[in-house]
Amino acid sequence: EGFVALAPDFYHGTTTDEPDEAMRLLMGLAMDRAAKDIQGAARYLHSRDDVTSRGVGAVGFCMGGSLALWSGALADEVKVAVGFYPAIPWEKMSPSWGNYAEKTAMIHASEEDGTSRAEGIQSAIKGIHHAGGDVEVHDYPGSQHAFFNDQRPEVHDPEHSAKAWRRTVDLLHARL
Repeated sequence: EGFVALAPDFYHGTTTDEPDEAMRLLMGLAMDRAAKDIQGAARYLHSRDDVTSRGVGAVGFCMGGSLALWSGALADEVKVAVGFYPAIPWEKMSPSWGNYAEKTAMIHASEEDGTSRAEGIQSAIKGIHHAGGDVEVHDYPGSQHAFFNDQRPEVHDPEHSAKAWRRTVDLLHARL
């Protein structure tokens, strides 16, 4: 899509193909270390000569969606954050939304997760608005969690995925 992309390794080399082990790693993610990884990744991207945008964007899925939204609260360089069906365990992250002034967030909410009415999503929306940021929220009727994941045919929804991706790319091009 014409962007320089970076995927921070929050697990610092530890990998798994087993769903139970992946969940264990996810639940044990050290948030203070993840915060430093996010801030370092944003600074690194912003400093690169081939990054010519006005700021950095963050996009994530599930827990990564929560981390993407959190990145806007953590890193000054992150100007746009997009969360696909964010899991939002805010109690582990304790976000201070105040850094969202003049930033933009987009949330793609699945019906299975409670849509944009879910408590965690409402908390993020209120915090970002209160800080002076913009939030664009999209609900996808009939969607399941992970509807974008084409490796999981039991939940993948090609129509919702295409619409969500187009909205995401359009936002990134418009704001960055």
